[in-house]
Amino acid sequence: METAIDQLRPDGGSPGRSARLGLASEASPDTAPSQASSRSRRLHPEEDLQREVIKFLKKALVGNSVVFSVPNGGRRGFLEAKRLKETGVLAGMTDLGVINDGRLIGLELKAPKGRISDAQAWCHRQLRSAGAPVFVCKSLDDVKAALKQMGVPLYWRGKFL
Repeated sequence: METAIDQLRPDGGSPGRSARLGLASEASPDTAPSQASSRSRRLHPEEDLQREVIKFLKKALVGNSVVFSVPNGGRRGFLEAKRLKETGVLAGMTDLGVINDGRLIGLELKAPKGRISDAQAWCHRQLRSAGAPVFVCKSLDDVKAALKQMGVPLYWRGKFL
């Protein structure tokens, strides 16, 4: 059985393997979701995870690090999609990017049962070929493990993680 760190290899393995990456995070009793937030989680689990990750990283990234979102999703009309593609939007780009000391780390966020698409698998291979590690993460703990593996300093509640 693989450990969380084994599963979060930046080379990502095969597309089928990438789809299975990540471990479910355990909820602590003091952060039990309300009925409204659990309903939202069922409707938009990846978006909820992305909000949680962004909120954490905005506070925890230190030093020469920055996190950013790549808003590729959503429905668009034909002309809008064509214009975006012509201006450089790349299908399958990771949900988040972390730049640390001049290197890009891609974070693809997925719901617990989520799978990467063919476009994402292709894009992840391209990014890895260009030297940018890509991690498929299904929880905040997966994100922390991936960034720790890459040596990105995280500072949370008075200590380095």
